[in-house]
Amino acid sequence: MDNDGYEDILIPAVGADGSQNSRTAAGELYVIYGRERSAWPSVIDACMQINCANPASKVSGSGAPDITIFAADAINSNACGGDAPFMITSGDVNNDGYDDILFTTFGADSLNNGRPAAGETYVIFGRERSVLPAAIDACMPNNYADPSAKVPGSGAPDILIFGADADPQEAQTGCPQPGSSQVQGDQMWFIQSGDVNGDGFDDILPGAFRADGPNNTRKNAGEIYIIFGK
Repeated sequence: MDNDGYEDILIPAVGADGSQNSRTAAGELYVIYGRERSAWPSVIDACMQINCANPASKVSGSGAPDITIFAADAINSNACGGDAPFMITSGDVNNDGYDDILFTTFGADSLNNGRPAAGETYVIFGRERSVLPAAIDACMPNNYADPSAKVPGSGAPDILIFGADADPQEAQTGCPQPGSSQVQGDQMWFIQSGDVNGDGFDDILPGAFRADGPNNTRKNAGEIYIIFGK
């Protein structure tokens, strides 16, 4: 994503607890830049001051992810929700020569947290390494109850895509976990990228595997969306 000629490693941690472990099961993602073989550490430990309960336990001499991406929302008091970033891919959706990061959070609650389990998709544009922040926080005014909780100095996703339909059960105590066949929200889960119209821009293809088709008449049939790069 920094266009240095080395492929980078993208890792989702679905059950991670966010900044300072303050967002239970919100999830995190890590970016590790590619480099020459001689520059690679033999161990990379994701335990860091910003996200580890005991930073002193970090493996001595180990490396660390170069970018940590924090999903926004923790599980709620009913043990429901939790954004849970699940699938991650890359593609150059703005055709600037830098690969972009695309990831889905299938348990996210969409616009203003008003559509439980509808899901969200994020796009983070690649750019020169010198301008990429070490932390990116998906906590933003239109998808998080308390934007003041945003990690100080962190960046933000460049594009946020909201799932359409909520799960009416989410307000119930003991609701099913995201991914369960009992969850009725769209659950924007899958993500791919590719240039489907041949214009030189990779396109964004998120899939909502529990969406209900035309006019919501095909229960859990699923939907796939195409958003052209530009």
